[in-house]
Formats: sequence, structure tokens, C-alpha cells
Amino acid sequence: MYKEHQYFKDPLSESMLLWRYLDFTKFMYILKRKNLFLPPAAILHKEDSFEGSLPPKDYKLWLKILGTKEKVKSAQDFQRLEFCISCWHFNETESIAMWKLYSQLGNGIAIQTTIPDFKRSFDQVLYDVFIGEVRYIDYKTESFFDGTDYTVEGSMGLAPFIHKRSIYRYEHEYRAIARDQPGHELFGLGLDVPVNHDLLIKKIIVAPLTPNWIYELVKSEMQKELPNITVEHSIYDEKPLV
Repeated sequence: MYKEHQYFKDPLSESMLLWRYLDFTKFMYILKRKNLFLPPAAILHKEDSFEGSLPPKDYKLWLKILGTKEKVKSAQDFQRLEFCISCWHFNETESIAMWKLYSQLGNGIAIQTTIPDFKRSFDQVLYDVFIGEVRYIDYKTESFFDGTDYTVEGSMGLAPFIHKRSIYRYEHEYRAIARDQPGHELFGLGLDVPVNHDLLIKKIIVAPLTPNWIYELVKSEMQKELPNITVEHSIYDEKPLV
């Protein structure tokens, strides 16, 4: 279940809306399985080579503790398999940039929820899930632990996965992070986490330019699984007065 950790922070407004932009097939997986898949950080590393990496200041700290460059690299590679991540976006409104990045115009879904409900949606999970906003820093000059005690339990392992380079600041990313166990038979392939749909899903928005038949299909599926959840068109599709 959700576990507090002083290293994880929320946006200033805890009532801030959370969004997950995804294609229709991934949405149906969540809806039918009542699970949320957390891929290993190794998958995210393929898109961003800095995922799970270390700024120079922190690299020196790890090198001092582990002793050799090879051990530091081995530890990073292992942690990218060990830590599994679900990436969300916090914002007061939907974002056309997020639609284009993580879904498809005309064929996508945005799940909307709130930060408190998102945390509580993991109550069925038997292991710890850490949740908070991503911190954006300059990897050349800053450290994960500027103003933060790296000796706090778990901080060194979690830090590489709650930070990204400042170039990604526009994403306003919010993450749920769980730790896979080496003895798990599917270790390194991600975690399929049970979630409470009534908390995880508060509203469904269909992507801009979605044909009406897809919109009706989404409504039909929601009626079967979560009949009280509203399905709406994107505000992008609203028409001007003139």
C-alpha cells in the first residue's frame, strides 16, 4: 500500500488533478484486469538514457561507498530492473502536449483522478508503494541530496527514480514507485499491481478528434465496469463562438 517517505513530496495543492494519458488497449487492460502495470525503470531508460542515472556529485558518493566504477554501474543496472514505475501528470486541466506525447489524437484515453484518491487506490497492495512528484534538476551542477539527508532509509535507492533533468520540467510528472523482489519469478519484467478502480478512475476523457463511435464504445465499456464514472470529450474539441 501507499507508504509515506520524507523524500517524496506532493505539489503545493494536494487537490491537484492527476492525469494518465494512454491508448485504448492499455486503458482496457486496466479496466478489465483491475490492475495497474508498473514497468521496470529499464523500460523508461530506453526512452531517456538518464533514467536511473547519477549526477556527478552523487556518482562520487556511490563510488566512495561501492569502491569501483564497475560496481556502481552494476548497481544502477540492477536497480533499473528492481524499481517499477507508473508515470502520471499533475495539472489543473488536460494538456494537448501530453495528448501528443503519450497517446494519439483520435484514439486515446485520459484517466483523471486526484492525488489523495490515487494514493488510496493502492490499499490492496501488500508491499510498499512510494508516491510523489518528480524533482527536476541540472544534472551537471546539482545533487539528488541538495538540502536532503541521503542517509534516510531508502533514499539512495529511490533518488535516481524520483529525479529527472530540468529539460523535462514541462511534464509535471508524478510517480508511483514499487520495488520488485529478486526472488520474484517475473523479476525485471515489471509489476502488475491491484488497484481500487473507484479511487483510481474519477473521470474519463477521450482524446481530441476522437470519432463518435469510439466515444460511444468507451461509454459502453464504462457502463459495464464503472457505471457512475463520467466519460467526456476533450475540451480541445469545443467550438468557438465565431
